Amino acid sequence: MNKLIRELAEQATKDKWKLNRYMSDPVFDGRKLDTEKFVELILIEVIATIYGSDIKDKKQDKLVDKLLYKFGMK
Repeated sequence: MNKLIRELAEQATKDKWKLNRYMSDPVFDGRKLDTEKFVELILIEVIATIYGSDIKDKKQDKLVDKLLYKFGMK
């Protein structure tokens, strides 16, 4: 699992994930992942990437607005 995705999953889980000592992927330990929070954190990362890119400002705003609308956050 990608390190950033793992970190976002940890942030979206009320308790910590335990790392499987034989693999690099986290093992879900019966704790509840807040999927809404997880998706929100991913979307924030995507938006930050768009604003950090060399895409022109108007296109950045248009892309962000479309993403927010598509995921019901605007």
